[in-house]
Amino acid sequence: MKNKVCCGFGHRQVYDPISPSLYKILENLIDKENCTVFMTGKSGEFDECFSSALFSLKRSYPHISVILVMPYLSKELNAYKTVYEHAYDEIVIPEISASAHYKAAIKL
Repeated sequence: MKNKVCCGFGHRQVYDPISPSLYKILENLIDKENCTVFMTGKSGEFDECFSSALFSLKRSYPHISVILVMPYLSKELNAYKTVYEHAYDEIVIPEISASAHYKAAIKL
């Protein structure tokens, strides 16, 4: 059976408290939809809420994978590489965006 993947990338600012609802939605995806791989970014408040909920859920569901997807290598990622590698199961920088100028790496 193939792993089901859920991606969560969002807005810089979150205006409503979404963490409790997001936690329940993600838990449902794990329990009912057999989703085991979660991909997220690190560019805004939604990404932080998404990652935080997954890190909490990982305590009860250690089989899930949390993958950080970055558009390019950043100074922060480079400086805190061991922290990121410990927090996330994998770090992905797509080749197509990694080779682009950082202002052109994220397409809307």
